[in-house]
Amino acid sequence: MALAVVPFTVGHLDAAADLYVAVFNAAPWHDRWTATTARPRLADTLATPGALGFALLEGDLLGFVLGFAEPWFDGAHFYLKEMCVQSDRQRTGLGTCLLLHLEQALREQRIERAYLLTAHEGPAQAFYAKHGYYTSSKMRVMARRLDPSDR
Repeated sequence: MALAVVPFTVGHLDAAADLYVAVFNAAPWHDRWTATTARPRLADTLATPGALGFALLEGDLLGFVLGFAEPWFDGAHFYLKEMCVQSDRQRTGLGTCLLLHLEQALREQRIERAYLLTAHEGPAQAFYAKHGYYTSSKMRVMARRLDPSDR
């Protein structure tokens, strides 16, 4: 069966949630996703205004990329929120295929900037760097754990 890149739709959510769990619960992330927690995350992203994504199919879902455009003072920027490829098919060009397909669609929409969050110094960071993504000198990710007892 031939590879096909198609727009990501609600019909892909169940398979995408299963793939998300399989990929992100494994090394190097070791998360604790379930289909019950992953599906709403992906569904919320897909329901966001400006959502855009693609599914990579070869009969089954092999990978997907999903995010959304948002307005900024200098035009729309695209937040590449989720991307994954089946673990046993990584490093075969499928992620590159998805990313290039997404970037072409963004160019067609005249979106000139994309950004993402990824684990520091992991294989995903190396993948994105290979494709021209860089660590921003202007932005930092900041986090705070909220203790429920601090009400």
